[in-house]
Amino acid sequence: DDVFGNYGFKNEAGEFVIEPQYAYAHNFTCGLALVNLNRTWYKNPEGNRYYENHYGYIDGNGQTVIGFQYDEAYPFNKYGVALVSDLKDGWHLIDISGNEILNTRFPFISPFDYHERYVEFSRDDVDEALIGLYDTKERKVLIEPRFSDVSVTDDNHILVWERDGEYGKSDFRQYYINRNGELIYPWLSTQRFAKIAKPD
Repeated sequence: DDVFGNYGFKNEAGEFVIEPQYAYAHNFTCGLALVNLNRTWYKNPEGNRYYENHYGYIDGNGQTVIGFQYDEAYPFNKYGVALVSDLKDGWHLIDISGNEILNTRFPFISPFDYHERYVEFSRDDVDEALIGLYDTKERKVLIEPRFSDVSVTDDNHILVWERDGEYGKSDFRQYYINRNGELIYPWLSTQRFAKIAKPD
């Protein structure tokens, strides 16, 4: 049952090496697998049913390495960084020892996959807050939030959007910077773009 069934792990011969016992399990990354021990169901004051997750990380022997203390969590990327959230303290980043990475409690952090080095974040908890980049390899803020959107091509090509113009949200500038925040292709930064819709 892919909704309420239990998850476990098999080896290449199809033999169980970790018996099905988790409400959810993800593939191993950095030697650890993200698993959800169970879900605790409860009702809110309005009578609606919700559940609380209990995410943690196990090793290849099924031993708990990072306890089941997170309501939401994601697998580790190749730099040994994972995004987790507990109900009390919100979203933040941890290392493979389960230690919180200092100064990563941002109001918004975008989920990221195994190969991604840079993480989008914001220091404001509002709609359309400005976005910056955090470097999970160097464990530091790469670019402070100042863009409407960010898309990383590689270390030397980061495409950014800025809302800039008399026509409001649909009017913007789009250009490239490098990982030091320096402008590249200066001619492109002088162009203006607008999203338009064809009338009915």
